[in-house]
Amino acid sequence: MYYLWLKQRGYGCDYTIGCGQVLEPLNGVTPEDGEKFTNRIKNKIKAYGDYIEEAIIVQKVGTAKKIIQEIEKEDAKQKVDNEKAKKMEQYKKLQKELNL
Repeated sequence: MYYLWLKQRGYGCDYTIGCGQVLEPLNGVTPEDGEKFTNRIKNKIKAYGDYIEEAIIVQKVGTAKKIIQEIEKEDAKQKVDNEKAKKMEQYKKLQKELNL
């Protein structure tokens, strides 16, 4: 799923986080759709007129829970890999000391 993040010129409204910003879903289109995708983006930007200063295409990669699980899984794998590398370094040092 892709989204179009739009930000208006200036700083938006006073005392409101996210004011002057909108996240528009690009339902049913992907970059692989080529012109259909770009036309959808152009039409959404034009709908807001000259107020838009920035536009960013964002791709949803998963739910927050799934993303956290993937990060934790990668962290655990990295920890195991680091331990293996450390043990291998110790092993090579010991081999050298014992002339093996």
